[in-house]
Amino acid sequence: PALWDTLVLTSRKPSRKAKVWKERSQGHLRRLDLRDGDMKIIWALSEFDTTPLHRLRELSLRKVRVDHFFQILPTCTSRVLHNLEYLELDELVRAKDSLRFTQEAGPALRHLIARNTPVHWSTLADTCQHLQTLVYSGDNTTHPSLDDFLWFLHRNRLLETLDVRFFETVPEPNSAELSEPAIPRVLPPRLTMPSLTKLV
Repeated sequence: PALWDTLVLTSRKPSRKAKVWKERSQGHLRRLDLRDGDMKIIWALSEFDTTPLHRLRELSLRKVRVDHFFQILPTCTSRVLHNLEYLELDELVRAKDSLRFTQEAGPALRHLIARNTPVHWSTLADTCQHLQTLVYSGDNTTHPSLDDFLWFLHRNRLLETLDVRFFETVPEPNSAELSEPAIPRVLPPRLTMPSLTKLV
């Protein structure tokens, strides 16, 4: 049923809500929204550990520990991530593991919101060229290659909303493992985005 295609879990009785939702929705999940990284919320996902997620198109995660998320919800496969149209990642825990979301995103992705969560720009540039919304904020340990980011913008000329904020910080000793190698690109002298209506 259409009224039950969205599941929003907060710290308020998440297990009970997940169980009721599963019974009434027949497992047809289109949007999943986890509002907190509380382990009670993550464990509530075990209700869906055998539920196919092939209908999932929108995923929002806030302060979630990524390895726990995939462990409790094994049906959130690479193919599921590849078919997402909307992806929102907010302050995910275990930044290195969180790169998986943008490494496995596919051409269906239209809206990407990533706050204090690393993004794999070079892979996105090759797989996603129809983005309409990009909202990103992060420090300089999570965007090591400006060339990759500019190439990503060049490949996404349909962007309508662009809100990007890079924060300068002193890299931590182990932050180098987050880095991705810069890929040589032949960038045009100027970026063209004819659909852009909002620039922040």
